[in-house]
Amino acid sequence: MSPKTEIYSRSDHNSSKELLDRVKNLEQQISALCIRTGARPRTQNSSYFRNRSRSRRHDFNPKGKLCYFHFRFGTKCFPEECQPPCSWNKKPQENQENSSLQ
Repeated sequence: MSPKTEIYSRSDHNSSKELLDRVKNLEQQISALCIRTGARPRTQNSSYFRNRSRSRRHDFNPKGKLCYFHFRFGTKCFPEECQPPCSWNKKPQENQENSSLQ
């Protein structure tokens, strides 16, 4: 039986070490980003926003006196977005008419 000869390539060793160093560096960067952003698991974030949007829908009463846009945006509502029946336009118009008569 002939003796086994093991051959090590210096370049392979260096490239493996370089890859390990790069992976370690990336792990550190990811950890730093997670700490900075206060990252939470994705399932918690998505359920938080989903539950929050559901609760908003229940606040609006379609049988109320305001259209959805005036209920949601108030004075920032664009007039073309207002949908009847809406009592928002009645009071400001009456106030404008009264002020123009004086």
